[in-house]
Amino acid sequence: MKQYLIIGFAAMLCMLLLVSTVAGEVSSEISTVAEDENLEEFILNIPAISNKTLDNLKENSNILKVQGEIPELESGKEVYEWTNHVDKIRVNIREDKSLDNYYYPSGPLLAYGTDAKGYFVVMLYDKAEIKDEDIDSIAEIITKYATKSSIKNVPIVFTTDELIRPVSSSVSATSAAAIRTNPYLIRYRPITAGIAHSVYFPLLGQAQLGTIGFTAKRTSDNTLGYVIAGHVAGWQTGLSSYQPIYNATNYNAAVSVLGANTDAAFVPYSNVVDDLHIGGGTFVDVYGTYSGGISGMQLTKSSTVSGSVTGTYLAVLTGQNVLGHFMDKIEVMSTGCQGGDSGGPVYYTSSGRYRIVGIISANGTYNGAPATIYIPYGEVASKLGVEALK
Repeated sequence: MKQYLIIGFAAMLCMLLLVSTVAGEVSSEISTVAEDENLEEFILNIPAISNKTLDNLKENSNILKVQGEIPELESGKEVYEWTNHVDKIRVNIREDKSLDNYYYPSGPLLAYGTDAKGYFVVMLYDKAEIKDEDIDSIAEIITKYATKSSIKNVPIVFTTDELIRPVSSSVSATSAAAIRTNPYLIRYRPITAGIAHSVYFPLLGQAQLGTIGFTAKRTSDNTLGYVIAGHVAGWQTGLSSYQPIYNATNYNAAVSVLGANTDAAFVPYSNVVDDLHIGGGTFVDVYGTYSGGISGMQLTKSSTVSGSVTGTYLAVLTGQNVLGHFMDKIEVMSTGCQGGDSGGPVYYTSSGRYRIVGIISANGTYNGAPATIYIPYGEVASKLGVEALK
């Protein structure tokens, strides 16, 4: 089904009585405690959730409808287990394609998923015709899947947002002065995460500028290389990748692997190292990865134009569309991004250790506020068949 550029962001949670039943049923779609012992301590400190969140949302002009109830959950572990359990609704709907008929332009739907504050969110295009019967039908489908997961009175929030905007840009738009002074645009060897790159399009006679997400190893044959946003390469293999900009002396290799239903690509290149540029010419070691964001997590992105910016994890969603390509899974963090940021690393820092959480895809809004859409690391790794160097 044809879809266009869109944004929407999502989340979900519900009843306290169900918490005891969801332990041990954590969805593989969300980061798990087993990834790192330090994550367990973080999870214990996830903020409590309650139905007050829904009451506050009703004051937001972007909110169309609120129904259901968020449970009163005090402990971080309960909130973590609950959000994972509710996210099964998103996963099952995606697998069954039960909401596909409502996607824009056939309908108003942009995306659906799980908000970090404990509710299932349905994002609708603010310029589409939104009918009450469509909202009621979508809510009925979500409720059906919630019931199958033993979730009663599932909290659902219907909200409106803009279409998303991928954040690559033409290299010609980068001034000579910026190239001389911006530490992201310096030529680096070996290649690291968080530095500029470009992909040349012969038919257009120009290159697209982006940011390298992380260096990686292809698991099938141990080939080294680096990960970029798929749309910077026009979702094509065979195009030439350069660092930092298109120039014969800056050539690295050709784009070789694209991820299905995601915004990521792999460029094989042997001269890489497990470092991360965090801005200002400062490089740090990549200590590890997380599959994606978690409620309460502060995230930082490092990208060619915006530089180093910190925000908050907001939601995990399905249904986004980047330049005509459907996204199985994206995540959202607060603060926007700009052209040239595409592919840049999103990371989490704890005790001086840096972990890759995802790569930047697009700019948009979430509940009316500026937001960055990124592809979670677990989605990138599984779709490309790679693992980050660390």
